[in-house]
Amino acid sequence: MKKLLSAFLALIIVFTLCGAVASADDEPAFDPEAALGEPAADTQFDIRLNAQLRYKPGDEIKVIATVRNIKHKAGISVLTYDFYYDTEKVELANVPKSDGSLDVDFKTPDAKAWENLTKYATDDNDALIPGAVRVTLANANTASATAVRDGELTVTLRFKVKESADGEIFFWVPHASVIANDADFVNFVGSGSYAGVKKQPTKEDLVSGLEEELKPDPGAQFDLDIAGPDGYNTVRKIDVTVSVKNVKAERGLSGVDFLLKYDAEILELVTPVNTQGVVEAQAVLPNADTWENLTKLEQTAGVIHVAFYNATDAQSLIDGDDKFSVTFSFIGRKDSEFPAGIWTDSASIEGRTADFTVVKGNGCYIVLDKQEYVYVPGDVNGNEKIDARDYAMAKRSYLGTYQLSEDETMRGDINKNNKVDAQDYAMIKRHYLGTYVIPGAEGK
Repeated sequence: MKKLLSAFLALIIVFTLCGAVASADDEPAFDPEAALGEPAADTQFDIRLNAQLRYKPGDEIKVIATVRNIKHKAGISVLTYDFYYDTEKVELANVPKSDGSLDVDFKTPDAKAWENLTKYATDDNDALIPGAVRVTLANANTASATAVRDGELTVTLRFKVKESADGEIFFWVPHASVIANDADFVNFVGSGSYAGVKKQPTKEDLVSGLEEELKPDPGAQFDLDIAGPDGYNTVRKIDVTVSVKNVKAERGLSGVDFLLKYDAEILELVTPVNTQGVVEAQAVLPNADTWENLTKLEQTAGVIHVAFYNATDAQSLIDGDDKFSVTFSFIGRKDSEFPAGIWTDSASIEGRTADFTVVKGNGCYIVLDKQEYVYVPGDVNGNEKIDARDYAMAKRSYLGTYQLSEDETMRGDINKNNKVDAQDYAMIKRHYLGTYVIPGAEGK
């Protein structure tokens, strides 16, 4: 394994020297696939790395390395591989223990039978390798505690993101370093993998990037405008409306076609999609009966191909503001916490005139901040006061004669046990009668 590691380090040195000769602008981007190398012909398991999607400078990133796809029938009793990270962007947060091993979180089939021997990686001369950890888990106590299923061997490494960090951060395990032993201590090999964590842009970064992407077309015959709230949350859906404005095309438009893009890692589209794959967005049209909605999701996540056409009625055309708009609904994903953009770039926008000539349009964008969902606890129906209807709904929910929505359950769940129970009902009723005040609902 040391020879393989030495060869891999030599490859890194060559890349480093080549990069030193080139200018900073010409330096090639890090290629994680190249860093992994070629997998062995007969791999018996895989190491899979998982990490969060985004980071901010100063964050702590947890990278979870899990053994997957175990084919070796006797299982794994000793596991070792080399884990690499970018020392310019992160520093290892796991600290050495008194015995020299790194204090990592790990999962094994039998914690008493396994030992953590993970430490900083060294080369053939026992010199530390910058940005490398040699992960080793060993079981020499019992053959019955071998790992035979996915997830039985899991190691979590923690990293502190440096304040100067920029761009994507990669973590990787080269294929050539992944080796294991079975219960008889016979070697077999596995495959490595990598994980990338992208830097979360600030709201200012998003606006700047969108301004650059949405350069106007001076020959555009119409504009798009996006209207929506200032922010999103992970509880209540928001509506975003795209409208046609400033139509210059003679006689108006008989078709509108554009790509609406959004950050799918932060926002989830909740507008229904029918059995034909058409996104059933709410639309305002000159005459809805003569128009056809062909809006569909693209294969690329976060892209909606919006298309509405009218080939029936030459009188029902888009010839002014407020003649066409389409509304989509989104909700923040459960772990969302960053600003998110929704936009349509000028290059993707086309219209059809009354004689079906193709014309271009100009794009637009909005940027939404993450906002907390503020509500009155006990206000089940959401009318910002606690009344007889609230305690009636809570009672019927507890008795099983009424199904509360997710929003209603959240507002009625005062004791925070993820359901509306008898205690919640009693507090709501007493608050309404004036014999008790629900914390956070004073004056309601």
